[in-house]
Amino acid sequence: VNGMKFNKISRFFWGFRRFLSLQHYIRSKVILAAIIVVLPVVVLVLSNVGIKATPAVVPPVSAVVPPVPAVSAKMSKQRFDEAMVLYNQKKYAAAVPILLETADHGYASAQYYLGVLYDNGRGVPQDYVKAEEWYRKAAVQGNASAQYYLGVLYDNGHGVPKDPEKAVEWYRKAADQGNADAKKKLGVR
Repeated sequence: VNGMKFNKISRFFWGFRRFLSLQHYIRSKVILAAIIVVLPVVVLVLSNVGIKATPAVVPPVSAVVPPVPAVSAKMSKQRFDEAMVLYNQKKYAAAVPILLETADHGYASAQYYLGVLYDNGRGVPQDYVKAEEWYRKAAVQGNASAQYYLGVLYDNGHGVPKDPEKAVEWYRKAADQGNADAKKKLGVR
């Protein structure tokens, strides 16, 4: 039995010596480096020495996603003016991204014009639901034109269920701010 054990060890070393021969020198250095790096890790994992299970630490969202810089009212106004130049040139599709940018920062006039574009299908596919969303955002901020057109949507049942009472409610809000079209609508009723 001892002779057999010695024979296996001897074969291992002769094989290892061959492995280290000149033709295998480069491969052996790469493999040896891998063994030096990987072996301690494998030993630690297999023996569970010094390894403790710890819950993953999740960084707060603010550490992962940088905050969106606040856009000043002046910057929104400048960008909105750029969009209006395009809108007035009937380049609606080019105006949409700029309007979206300023509308997403709460600029009521941009929200109103997005409502107009979606309502009429200019630069975007006609979508009364989206028109209602943008009109509502502007109307809540007191934009009289958006309040009027939100009333029109309720009056016609476009994007919302037809509701004459809600239409009158929005017409009144617009008329109270001097919107002539809303006053005419209320005069008819």
